[in-house]
This record gives sequence, structure tokens and C-alpha cells, in this order.
Amino acid sequence: MINQLKSEQIDELVADSVIGTLICFDRNEKVKFPITYVKEGEYVYSYSKDLEKIMVMRKDPAVLLKVFKVSGESGWLSANVLGIYEELDGINAEIARTILKDKLMACAIKDHSYEVHGLTPQYIQGIVESSNVIYRIHIIKKTGKYRSLP
Repeated sequence: MINQLKSEQIDELVADSVIGTLICFDRNEKVKFPITYVKEGEYVYSYSKDLEKIMVMRKDPAVLLKVFKVSGESGWLSANVLGIYEELDGINAEIARTILKDKLMACAIKDHSYEVHGLTPQYIQGIVESSNVIYRIHIIKKTGKYRSLP
């Protein structure tokens, strides 16, 4: 049976995950990018070396983050977070870099399964520091569903 997630459950799913799919819109066409992110309050923070993604978001800052988690053998949770892209610079970018490094490092150290995705502490330190753009997504609306076990 498929049910709706409550707002708190959506927040928990998005905060507990660090990998999602970012959907941007380029001339009415959906463009999907895998991202590593962290949720802090009403924002999702991320970084990019991929200027194609950044150029698309600069043209149309409305974005959708999709997060999915498998639960048991046949259950799952899914969240859609609609938000507005905001590029950060100066002190705001440095604060965001610290948030990203701290939370991603904690995930990598706590759960070694992230190494499958290349998220080792060394990689996190290097990529966050050397990224061209640090940005956040201001969460505007969120929805979510789950399928319980039969």
C-alpha cells in the first residue's frame, strides 16, 4: 500500500540522506544531475564543479530534489523537494563549505557504505574545498510517499 509521508518524515528522509537527484529545467526540458548534499534547516546545501548544471540553474532557479530510500525487501520511501537555487559567495559560501564538510565527513565515518559512491573523507575534503560553486536550495514545498511491506 502506498501512503503519504508527513512533513516531519520527509524532513527526516532528506536529512538522513546525502545523495539525491537534482532536476533542473532547461527550455522546458528536464535535466537530471546526481548530487551530494546536506540538509540544514530549510535549506539543502551542495557544491559543483559541473558548470553545465550551474548554468541551467542560473537560467531557471526552480529545481526539484528527489530522494529515495529502500526499506526492507519491498518497502521504500520517496521525497520530492521543490526549491529555489541560490548561489553563495563570500562568508556565506565559507559557512556552507563548513556545513558540507562536517556533515558529509560524519556520514562517511559513521557509515562506510558511502565509500561505494566514492564519499571517502579524503574525497569529501578535497572536492568541497576545490568546488567552483557552493550553493543552496531554499525549500519551498515538499511531498513524499512510502510503500509499506505487505
